[in-house]
Amino acid sequence: MNSDLEYDETEDNPTALLKDLRRQLKEQSSRNKQLEEEVSQLRETTRSKSLSSALSEAGFPESVAKFVPSDVEVDGLAEWLKENGSLFARAGQAQDEPTVSADVVRDSQRQASLAENGIPPQKADELMRQIEVAESPEDIDRLLREARQFVL
Repeated sequence: MNSDLEYDETEDNPTALLKDLRRQLKEQSSRNKQLEEEVSQLRETTRSKSLSSALSEAGFPESVAKFVPSDVEVDGLAEWLKENGSLFARAGQAQDEPTVSADVVRDSQRQASLAENGIPPQKADELMRQIEVAESPEDIDRLLREARQFVL
């Protein structure tokens, strides 16, 4: 009977009815927004955990999940990894160290040594010319001794 009185009061006062309906609509909209945010967070958390688990099973670190585009779901992860997996090291797999031949290392050490000792290119050219025009083995030995002071 009390609800009849309330209804009768609002029936007589349409402004109060509109205010009440607007208040209820606002409360419902607020509640819907809150629920949508919770659902969004739950989806994100679920996706993150699913991706991390799938990546671990595939042998990749879980940190790769942050690079997986948002439009790739767990079902499409295998295909995405086929295309992009080479960009990431698998878990427990060391990154390949670049290999450099011993000749390259030796040459770079010689170049560094020459740069440190400051041999001017003109001196190297002069020694080469003198070796080319040397007339006796003694001249060549003398020039080689002179050149050794510049080379390791």
